[in-house]
Amino acid sequence: MTSFQQIATTCLVAAVVLGSLESAQAASRRFHETASPDGSLVVFVSNVESRHAKIFVERADGTGRAQLTDEEYSDTAPAWSPDGKRIAFMSDRNGRWQIFVMDRDGTHVQQLSRDDTSNNDGSPHWSPDGKRIAFTSNRSDKWQVYTMHADGTRVEELSRDETGAMAPKYAPDGRLAYLAERGTALRAPLYDLVIVEGDKRSTLCAKSPIKDFAWCHDELIAYGVGGEIVFHDFTKGTDRTVRLVDIDARLDSHAAFEFRWKPRQNVLSCRIRFMGGVQEGAIVYGENQLLTITPTGMAQLMDREDDD
Repeated sequence: MTSFQQIATTCLVAAVVLGSLESAQAASRRFHETASPDGSLVVFVSNVESRHAKIFVERADGTGRAQLTDEEYSDTAPAWSPDGKRIAFMSDRNGRWQIFVMDRDGTHVQQLSRDDTSNNDGSPHWSPDGKRIAFTSNRSDKWQVYTMHADGTRVEELSRDETGAMAPKYAPDGRLAYLAERGTALRAPLYDLVIVEGDKRSTLCAKSPIKDFAWCHDELIAYGVGGEIVFHDFTKGTDRTVRLVDIDARLDSHAAFEFRWKPRQNVLSCRIRFMGGVQEGAIVYGENQLLTITPTGMAQLMDREDDD
């Protein structure tokens, strides 16, 4: 594999004081909320009505909710196709996790990944032209990143990392980023954030406890490290770091996950999770709460995913 190249950056730091925002609502049991490309619909996962995770869709204003999957198995990680007509997802309906695709109304379900071993495939992500889907699989013993044609053919291993890789996501210009495993520190998993452009690979953030990341646009990517969200500008070679601080817990005690970029609003949407270590009697804000944040550090806690 091409050796990784470190990207030098400068750092700007801002802080989001969670206690000074509006009070967090009760923790939602909605996950993987993603707006359709045209912003009219939101797909999400919930296990409120079943012991199994199910995929739902509703209008951007929260009306017209419909359950797309309803059998006795779990379905999760829905991903819109670029044209908004189909949804890729992972399901254990065949006894192990595999990747499927369905129309936006839940019809015409087709299995895409067909590994004949007992291994698992998941975390699908469409290329911007809709011709390929990147995914994670352990079909070669370790978790690695693969790509396949949108019809499930022409499967190719992309990462070939000695210690494993996961969570592939395409940029609008077709570059791909993923997390490469790099051991643990204080029981927290460490990753490199790897950027793939053709045959070239570079490391943006090395051996860090990254929770999630998202492309904002071709020249901006956001990733979460512990209690911080970092916006990296490829053009300027600079970072803006936004720290999540709970004013009552007096700790940088939150981690961000489920990153989604909302281009129409120019904000990053994510969920925040309290990581423990709070003073007795302190109020913990933002547990599993949706947070939107701009690259300049302006943030707001939300009740639900809104129009993209």
